[in-house]
Amino acid sequence: MEFLTERIMASTQVSLNWLSNSDELEAFEDFCNQVKLRLHEGNTLYIFGNGGSAAEASHIAAEFVGKCVTPSRALSSISLNDSISGITAIGNDWDFEMVFSRQLEAHAKPSDIVIGLSTSGNSRNVIAGLKKGKEIGCLTSLWTSTLFYTTNLAFDYVFRAPSSSTPRTQELHLQWGHVLAEYVEISEIR
Repeated sequence: MEFLTERIMASTQVSLNWLSNSDELEAFEDFCNQVKLRLHEGNTLYIFGNGGSAAEASHIAAEFVGKCVTPSRALSSISLNDSISGITAIGNDWDFEMVFSRQLEAHAKPSDIVIGLSTSGNSRNVIAGLKKGKEIGCLTSLWTSTLFYTTNLAFDYVFRAPSSSTPRTQELHLQWGHVLAEYVEISEIR
């Protein structure tokens, strides 16, 4: 019981620590507004990551197409992890580092939204995908952790979970995804 309580409290503490950073919270609100406006204008959200972050990307994308909490209009959201044929073809014919950037090259348009999930912030294919999104003219956001230390990447938004723990970081990323989806959904109803 002690182990379970400790882990649940650690997860809660990461969320509370992030909420206590008013600059980060203000930036996230601005990002949510940008996503809301772009999706309501008919643009597409592209989201991707590796491993557990790939599963989160699929989950978050589904919240916009289906519903998170409140039934609303389906919004265009695609997890680039969901095409195993595309990923393996690109990885085989080109390079695994290009599995997201190549898909964005084929599909993304200026004013679309690109979110890359990387616990370390250093996943080469995630960074390449975000760079391609930026090159195309998309709104770009990296969701990462305190393990991310590079500051020379010119993405529109970088959100760092205040943790170096992969599970705690991924839990907060999913929480951000739910909050984003619910925020967009609620504004769609009004």
